[in-house]
Amino acid sequence: MTANNWKVSVITVCFRAEKSIERTIRSVLSQDYANIEYIIIDGASTDKTLEIIKKYEKKIAKIVSEKDSGIFDAMNKGLRYTTGDLICFLNADDSFYDKEVVNDVVSVFTQYSDADIVYGKLFFINVPQGRYFHPDQCNKERKTKLDMILHAMPHQATFARKSVFAKAGDFNLQYKIGADYDWFLRCRNAGVRMRFVDRFISFFSYDGVSSRKTHIPERIRLVYANSSLPLFSVYAVLASSRFIWGRVFEYIIWPLKTKCGKQKR
Repeated sequence: MTANNWKVSVITVCFRAEKSIERTIRSVLSQDYANIEYIIIDGASTDKTLEIIKKYEKKIAKIVSEKDSGIFDAMNKGLRYTTGDLICFLNADDSFYDKEVVNDVVSVFTQYSDADIVYGKLFFINVPQGRYFHPDQCNKERKTKLDMILHAMPHQATFARKSVFAKAGDFNLQYKIGADYDWFLRCRNAGVRMRFVDRFISFFSYDGVSSRKTHIPERIRLVYANSSLPLFSVYAVLASSRFIWGRVFEYIIWPLKTKCGKQKR
């Protein structure tokens, strides 16, 4: 298949996203790759989200606005409307990094015919001061399953062949926050071939990251379900150490650094 023949389905799911949805839409419609099927799944928003979407309806292949059971239910719904060869989820609050993103990713699939998934880097915005966070750790190639477990794959910077969903299945709705994390691990278990591209794919708003306290029990549960006991044991030790150090940094080191900095002035 040549670079221009790939049909790319981009799915945006949203709910009461009037402040960010237009930026997301424009980033998709401004791509310099022509063969894009754009699908928007709205969760029956009661603000101006749907009004904004309809400004662009002539350029959008499918718009659905109805109640759902959450983000991953909406993402599964979006999958049912796709007719493309490649699928990407770019949800409200996120946007493509530049207008060449889709073209560049399609070129990677064309060059490496064995690739089932191509993923790249996120450009993080709105990161709170004092947060123990290293974007470089989130933007590196995941060479092992442990890498994937410790550093969640970025679905906002991932393009997958449609056939991958037939192999690994849809998003598991028992996981309210980490169903994408679970999906990538299932892909790894199913032998899905992944290729990393060293370029920014999308802007990702850190404001949208769920509370760490709420997602930790779920993540432990899904890692246990998708790994062997030895691998889970390694994950438990490393993740616990990282969690403890993060709290020490955020609640002790960062406040002390801030206080010392103010005193020096």
